[in-house]
Amino acid sequence: GEAWFSDRWYAMLGYASGDLASDLSSWTRLAHPADAEAATVLLREHLKGRTPAYECELRLLRKDGGYGWVLVRGKVVRRGGEGKALRMVGTQIDVDARKRAELAAAESEARYREVVETAHNAILAQLAEGVIVTDATGRITLVNEAAAAIHGVARLDVVPDHYSESYHLYTESGEPYAAHDLPLARAVRGETVRDARWRVRRPDGVEVLAIGSARPLVGRDGRSVGAVLTM
Repeated sequence: GEAWFSDRWYAMLGYASGDLASDLSSWTRLAHPADAEAATVLLREHLKGRTPAYECELRLLRKDGGYGWVLVRGKVVRRGGEGKALRMVGTQIDVDARKRAELAAAESEARYREVVETAHNAILAQLAEGVIVTDATGRITLVNEAAAAIHGVARLDVVPDHYSESYHLYTESGEPYAAHDLPLARAVRGETVRDARWRVRRPDGVEVLAIGSARPLVGRDGRSVGAVLTM
């Protein structure tokens, strides 16, 4: 539909009044391809009366060919029959510097985490002690080389109910080890287990006795983030 943009709106993106057609589609055509769909969906939801207001951060094409981040807020102020939107008023704020700083910080944090994880995994790989780590649900996320050598397998994404069958685990007396009673499964539930013993019947036919401990892993906020088994 027909739209009116203030001189400040044009100047924010480097345009002069009259550079763009006076309709809403001229605004949506400026949206970055990666942002356009989400921004349009949010707008349609508000026009249909499904949200109390419209708010979205997206990149818009400037006259110089680059894209700038803006925060757009709007609200339908008049509706007709059956709730049809007749008039909408909105504002647009230049948030390019803030958004780019946030994205740069997030990228820096991601690189830092990658370096730390790489170093962490390298250290674990060199340990003579076997280490298996899970996430908060008990799904195995890491098996170091020593643990793989002990068990003869290094299967990830295994959940507690399948620990025994995936890693061929038995009690010290040679009975099938109930998944619920395994040290790592108990640690996932919040228990600390010390000096546990279990037998492993490896795929190569060798049977070994493993001795180890398991404990829950807790984040800074006190919530469980997983469990670790050392052997």
